Amino acid sequence: MKKTWKALVLSACCVMGAGAMNAQASDADAQIKALCAKVVADAASSSALQHLSLDDAWQILQDEGYRVTEKKSDHFTIKVNGRNIMMYYFSGGDFQLYYGVSGVKITEKQINDWNRTKRLSRAYIDKVGDPALESDLDGGAGLAKAQVVNFTKVFVDTSVPAFRKFLLEKGDVE
Repeated sequence: MKKTWKALVLSACCVMGAGAMNAQASDADAQIKALCAKVVADAASSSALQHLSLDDAWQILQDEGYRVTEKKSDHFTIKVNGRNIMMYYFSGGDFQLYYGVSGVKITEKQINDWNRTKRLSRAYIDKVGDPALESDLDGGAGLAKAQVVNFTKVFVDTSVPAFRKFLLEKGDVE
């Protein structure tokens, strides 16, 4: 609804054109012009590509209501439903989400089945034999804030629950 309203106001601004606003414009016209300027600025700031830092991602996710904790120099933790999901930052502006599970044994064949049939994440068996799930966000050309939010939302709300279900169905819980 908010985006639709902004689009409507933006369209009205375009129809009115800058030339329609002159020194004799009414208060209503001046208010519309100011609102149009704000809508355009808001749209530009929310969709503009920029190189984001780990601190930027922390703030973006905190503003979205995620519980972010344990910030280190290269990552922080997102706590969701008692689970820890790590967000890592790499030089060049890339981000990675990581979710690991202990106490579940799964075969390489089963992990390969996951990777063959699922999109937007990859699973593997880590150095100590535990299953892990990761997803990468390429930030080399810059990122919009909405991309960080969507990337996190897909991983947290879709990939991790599907992976947990997969592990419960296919793995051996110790």
